[in-house]
Amino acid sequence: MTIDRTDTSEGLVAFVRRNQLSVFVILAYALSWWAWIWYRLDPGNVDAPILPIGPLLATLIVLAIIGGWPAIKALFAKIVHWRVGWPVVCGGSFVARGAYAFGCWHKLDDGRAAGCRV
Repeated sequence: MTIDRTDTSEGLVAFVRRNQLSVFVILAYALSWWAWIWYRLDPGNVDAPILPIGPLLATLIVLAIIGGWPAIKALFAKIVHWRVGWPVVCGGSFVARGAYAFGCWHKLDDGRAAGCRV
């Protein structure tokens, strides 16, 4: 008796397709907090008990299981597709730098420069 792996009515792929959100949440938590075990075992030598890249990895895993490479390519295409024009991006950058410079170098009430320490 041979097992047909192309049938998606049973198995891991079917389970993930039926429970996409649950699988994503469980994977995101697991991939973000797995280092906590090492941190608890040796807190002196291990830093950063949470890994912020966990949700991204969970997204890529779920997309790879559900839609394969085309789904991952579509996600990356949506990430890099800008819906605002470059003048808005450049203008926003200019405004942000100006606001930072004004906030760092304005004069205090007693005449001293505030100055940001970076």
